[in-house]
Amino acid sequence: MKTFVDIEPEFIGIKLEETMRFSKHIRWISLLLLVFSAITIAQESPVVIEAYRAEPYGDNTLRRRGVMDGNQIRTLYFNQGEVGKWPDQPSGEWPKGSGHSYLAGLAMIGGARASVNLGGLDTFITPISTAYREHFDRDPVSGKPWGWEPVPGYLNPRGDRPAISNDARSWPELWPEAIFTYLDQPASNSINQEEVDGQPGIDDDRDGDVDNFTYWQGYFGRGVKNADVETFFVMDDASDREWQRPPYNYFPIRADANRGGLGLRVEVRGFQWSQVLAEDNIFWLYDIVNISDTTYDRAVFGYLSDVGVGGTDDSGDDNASFDLELDMAYAYDQDGRGTSDFGTWSPTGYIGYAYLESPGNPFNGFDDDLDGMIDERRDDGIDNDGDGLLDCEDDNCLGEYGCIEIDCTNGFDDDGDGL
Repeated sequence: MKTFVDIEPEFIGIKLEETMRFSKHIRWISLLLLVFSAITIAQESPVVIEAYRAEPYGDNTLRRRGVMDGNQIRTLYFNQGEVGKWPDQPSGEWPKGSGHSYLAGLAMIGGARASVNLGGLDTFITPISTAYREHFDRDPVSGKPWGWEPVPGYLNPRGDRPAISNDARSWPELWPEAIFTYLDQPASNSINQEEVDGQPGIDDDRDGDVDNFTYWQGYFGRGVKNADVETFFVMDDASDREWQRPPYNYFPIRADANRGGLGLRVEVRGFQWSQVLAEDNIFWLYDIVNISDTTYDRAVFGYLSDVGVGGTDDSGDDNASFDLELDMAYAYDQDGRGTSDFGTWSPTGYIGYAYLESPGNPFNGFDDDLDGMIDERRDDGIDNDGDGLLDCEDDNCLGEYGCIEIDCTNGFDDDGDGL
C-alpha cells in the first residue's frame, strides 16, 4: 500500500511552514470559536484499506444539514464538510439564542501533489477537494459538484440530518462494516436495549412501534455519549472528476475508473461540551485516510473560512490576523458592532481557528511548530512532552484513538477521563 509522505497545514490563506511525514491514516481535531486541531498518526493495514475501498462512493443525494447546539455555540453544519451557510441561520451564532452571527461559511480542504505523464514528461498536478456554496468546481455537463460527498451508510437515509448523538432517528440501523474492520470488532453491530444503557428504540416508520434497537457509534466507544452533542459522518472525494479528463487521466486507484479525486476518505466528528471551560468551542475531528495506489509526497489540510463577524449585513468591515506561536488565525469586526434581527449589538467577539497540536516533521531535526518538541512521534518510547509518561513503544498499546492501555501510562487515571 502507498502512503502520504509530507503534509503542510494551510488554512485561511496562511501557509504554516511545518511539514510532516505520515502514513495511511492521519487524524485532526478542530474547534470552532475558537477552532483548534491536533494530529495523531496510525498505519492502516491492507485489510482496512480494502474495506474502505469497498464502501459505496460519496453520494450527492445524501447531503444533509444539521444543527450543533450543545453549548453556547449554535450553528448549521453539513455532512459534506461545511459549517454555516450564508445567509441561513444559525451560522456560528454565539452566545446561543442571541442571534449574533460570526460565520458565513467554513469548508474543510484537503489536497496533495500527484505525478502524471504528459507527452512523455512527468508533470505534477495538485488536486484539491472541498465543498462550499459558491466558487466551486462543477462538472461542465451535469453541473454536479466536484468535491467531498457523504459516504452512504453513516446516517439514516430516510432522515433529514446527519447522524447526531441526541437524535436516534438520525442513526443508521446498522453501522457500516468498515468501521468494525478498523476497530477489529465483530461486524454484527445490532444490539439489544439492555446491552447499552439509555439507548432508545427506533420507530423508523413512526407507526408507534419500535422497529429496532440501535446505538450511538461514539468516538469514546460503542454506545458511549461523552460529549453533550456529537455528530459523525464520512465523506470522500470520489466524485471529483476534474483530473480524470484528458490530458491528465489521473485515477487514484488504477483498477477503479469510477473513483476520482485523490482517493481520500475522511471520517468527521464534531463535539460540544457544555462544561464552562469548553462551552464556547466546537471540536471538529478529521480522520483522513489515503486509500489510493499513490504515495503523495506533499499534502495539505486546511479551511476555507468566510467569516461574518457581526451578522450577514455587517461583514464588510471584518479584519483577520494570525499568531504563529499559538497556531491560530482569528477574525474580528472593525468597529465592534453587529446587526441581527434583534437590532444593533456590541461589542462583538472574535472567531478563531487554531491547532491544538500543529504537525511537525519528525525527521528534519527542527521544532517546526515552536512547541519545544522536535520529534513528535507517539511511538518512539520517549517522554517527549515531559509529563512523566513514556510514549507507546509499539503498536500493541495504541488504542483506536491513541495511547489508552495501562502499560503505556503510569497506571493511574491522572486526568479523571476514565483511562
